[in-house]
Amino acid sequence: MGYQCLVTGATGGVGANVVKHLNDRDIVPRVLLRKTSNTLSISDLKWEPCYGDLRDPESLSRAVVGCERVFHSAAYISFWKKRWDEVMRVNVGGTRNLLEISQKAGVKKFVFTSSMAAIGFTNDPKKMIDENSEWNYEPYNLVYHTSKRCSEEMVLGASNDRLHTFALNPGIIFGERDVNLTAARYFKYAKRIYVPFASRGGIMVTDADDLAEAHILVAEKGTPGERYIIASEFLLFKEFFGMVAGIVGQRPPRWVLPGWVTAATGRLGDLIGDLFKIRPTVTYDMAVMGNAYENASCAKARAELGVGTTPVRTSLEKSYRWVKEHNLI
Repeated sequence: MGYQCLVTGATGGVGANVVKHLNDRDIVPRVLLRKTSNTLSISDLKWEPCYGDLRDPESLSRAVVGCERVFHSAAYISFWKKRWDEVMRVNVGGTRNLLEISQKAGVKKFVFTSSMAAIGFTNDPKKMIDENSEWNYEPYNLVYHTSKRCSEEMVLGASNDRLHTFALNPGIIFGERDVNLTAARYFKYAKRIYVPFASRGGIMVTDADDLAEAHILVAEKGTPGERYIIASEFLLFKEFFGMVAGIVGQRPPRWVLPGWVTAATGRLGDLIGDLFKIRPTVTYDMAVMGNAYENASCAKARAELGVGTTPVRTSLEKSYRWVKEHNLI
């Protein structure tokens, strides 16, 4: 059965795949975009444009009118503290605007694309966290992580009998339609230069199609006010970068950096950024992430939603093929 819905972030990899999976169900969503937005990621799909900005409540009122569901995947991604104010204005303030307007407009389902950043990490790669784990990134004051945690708490806290809200927590997302090279940038880096070392931590890898399908499934079968980790597999960074290197024809890293080296590199990057007013290649926030093990259980999403689990290599190969076909790297 069809329904009217709004997708934010549709010109990025996550939202674009949500649009694709809605089209597969014969649903033509409304998408929020700016006049300057690059629509390459959805150029082959069916959608209705609505021009606006998360920071402009009036434009959001036009965007949600008549919508039963909102899929909110738009976000400002930065791991540099110099971008703190802008990240918070978009990720927290923009989400607040969209949530409040959705409540007033009578939207019934609000699905928020959160992140593993809002869940936490472990200090032992063999231990796993889940949706009930205590968030332990707070002492590090990481800009993106803080923004996603605050946004998620706000969204889930707003769930009631009239508006059902849900949060999805992916890891690093690989798949088609990554026009901004959000994750696919790793292919670009690997092709450009050989890096013989990796940081000690590890990440969950999420397939873009699995995540898009989860957005639709959680609105149909999920428990209101709950969050769901969506991912396929946990990889140590040495394994992850080795897989990326292999796909682009590069040698894999040989060594793992001690944690203190990664941390010192991040602090040096921030210092250089402050001195020369340029975005550093490695920041303190990135160093904290590089030393953390984001190993998590996806059992809840698989049991309650029936979310698929695409092999990591398949997701990476699909991502690399798409960006190459579109001459992005």
